Amino acid sequence: MLKGSSSNLDFLRAFAVLIVLTQHLCRRLHVEHIAWAPTNSLGLFGVLLFFVHTSLVLMYSMERGGLHGVPLLRDFYIRRIFRIYPLSILAIAAALALHLESDINGISGLSYGHLPGKMSILSQVLLVQNLVRAKSIVNVLWSLPFEAQMYLFLPFLFAWVRRKRVFWPLLALWILSLLASWAQPRVAVLGRFSLLTYVPCFLPGVIAFVIPRIPILSSHLWPVFVFGLVVAFTFHPVMSMGSALCLVLAGC
Repeated sequence: MLKGSSSNLDFLRAFAVLIVLTQHLCRRLHVEHIAWAPTNSLGLFGVLLFFVHTSLVLMYSMERGGLHGVPLLRDFYIRRIFRIYPLSILAIAAALALHLESDINGISGLSYGHLPGKMSILSQVLLVQNLVRAKSIVNVLWSLPFEAQMYLFLPFLFAWVRRKRVFWPLLALWILSLLASWAQPRVAVLGRFSLLTYVPCFLPGVIAFVIPRIPILSSHLWPVFVFGLVVAFTFHPVMSMGSALCLVLAGC
């Protein structure tokens, strides 16, 4: 990723928003394919792009803050809590007040439904529904638990990499995370830890932070490159491909 260029990061975020929005519109219109591409692959890859973008931007933010130790953790966690929880709790509370729920595939959006149990509601509020295997009341909030849980580890990764910015240990960690992602749905003891599926998509943001800040692509080729990644994912829309493309994104 072309580091130090806010315009490239802004484009990446805007493009991710666009393809996620496209997927939601297509679902509501019951459009399952655009040419060869399954529309659900667009939304998924948009979320993966967000994961890379978020990790990198937060690394920059912690670097600018110049904090260490406990002050770093306190500042980071307080900021993240107030960034995520108030709006997510408001959305959940509104859905509960109106007796609304999302269907499993998110195709019909919110409709009148039955209120979930107390433990399910609590898991939604705390953003740990993936750990208890509860269906999200508001389907579009499905990715927030993974973000919130990855935030627990990001300050420690930052403290590790800023002392000595070395690429190879992070690449080894990414390979291990890829193996864990593969094992997660296959090993019973890992069944609840669905965050492992997405760690290989968060780590490229950290990798982009530590690699030399040398532009590989000129700015006018950046949109073409990002669009090419999306096209590549639509040909093989599985998590292993998404993780690999996130790593490619980090390197450019």
